Amino acid sequence: MPRFLLTCPAAVLLLLAAVAVAAPPPSLIPPTRSLQPQPPPAPQAQPSQAQPSQGQPASTQPMQLSRADQAFLTSASQNGMVDAQAGQLGIMRGTSGRVKQLGKALMSDQNGIDDALQQIATQDGLTLPDQPSMMQQAQTHRLNVLYGADFDRAFVNAVVAHDSREIALYQQEARSGHDAALKQFAQQTLPVLRRHLALAASLNSETTANGNMWHGQD
Repeated sequence: MPRFLLTCPAAVLLLLAAVAVAAPPPSLIPPTRSLQPQPPPAPQAQPSQAQPSQGQPASTQPMQLSRADQAFLTSASQNGMVDAQAGQLGIMRGTSGRVKQLGKALMSDQNGIDDALQQIATQDGLTLPDQPSMMQQAQTHRLNVLYGADFDRAFVNAVVAHDSREIALYQQEARSGHDAALKQFAQQTLPVLRRHLALAASLNSETTANGNMWHGQD
């Protein structure tokens, strides 16, 4: 009986040790999933559209015209006003049908030239002059006080002189201009100006050869 009492506690201790070994350590037990709802994940930031790199401007500004190109644009615009005014006078006061024809050509062709000039000036942020130079205004005024054959002769002479200077201006821009659009415009306009000059020169030659004052020259 005493031996049984001594051995029973040992058996109990052995049993407890076996249970402890069988149980996994607390750190290896997988955590249970929480039953509470989890907040949705924060939205991911979307990559922004093409951002300018550091040190570069956000937008590209149009290149500014050189001083020479700006001067041409101004002169071409003023010359165009002279052509339009002279053409209107030729239509209204010309006594010869061919003088009126030259006036119509100056008026109609100048409309397209003016539109092209204005488009280029707008693209480059420039403002064109609203009237010819003082010298050009004085030359137009001389035609305003003439009538009949005197007007016809002075009108043709004025167109010859004006278009000769205008063609030289456009030729210079076509050869040496820095802006591609202006150079192309000058090249495309030169044939129109040369046609005006050829018509005016032919009328001037007829006047000199015939020694008349345009009457009946239709």
